[in-house]
Amino acid sequence: MPADSSTALPVIDAILAEAAAAPWAGDAATLEVRVGPFWTVVRTSAGTGLASTMADAGEHQGPPIRHAGSLHGRAPVELARLLRSASPPEAAVGLAAVNALLAPLAAGAVDGNARELLCERAEGRLLAVIGHFPFTERLRAVCRELWVFERAGRMQPGDLEESSMDELLPHAEVVAVVDHVTARGGGHGAAREFCDLLLIASGRYAALLRAQTQTLDAR
Repeated sequence: MPADSSTALPVIDAILAEAAAAPWAGDAATLEVRVGPFWTVVRTSAGTGLASTMADAGEHQGPPIRHAGSLHGRAPVELARLLRSASPPEAAVGLAAVNALLAPLAAGAVDGNARELLCERAEGRLLAVIGHFPFTERLRAVCRELWVFERAGRMQPGDLEESSMDELLPHAEVVAVVDHVTARGGGHGAAREFCDLLLIASGRYAALLRAQTQTLDAR
């Protein structure tokens, strides 16, 4: 396995600890690992996990996924530790393994529309959105105030520069993060950036919406 990044990521520590603490984690077996151009799937005896396949932006040295072809012989808990990998495609395997271990905990979850959920939570409140949703204008109509943070080169009229997030984000009452927004730079720096966003928004209701789902929900 490739060396883990030396950068401390408390959020990832917590995620891995929760997955490892699942009652079935110790006895779970990996049945199948598949990595496609868009999705990575880890199927285990405990459940099946899905993650977006992240492209390697060149920060990582070596093969994108070491031991490819033999990962199914490793325990799900071991695969989950790949979430620390400096290789984005390999980290996706780790995330899929985490999701597989935590899948039984989601048995009581219900399907919902992300757009409607955000509109409900943001009504009359100060909403901060990192990235753009197809339904941004609908959100603007229901919330008290809307801040949209975007990167240089992608900003639209009225957007705020991403450099102002550290100062402004803690004042938001609801925070929504567009999935993949932190992955534009690729590599482990993206994971660190995402964890920073979670820490800055600590105590707020944070919604993570997949870009693919946004398009479907906006129809």
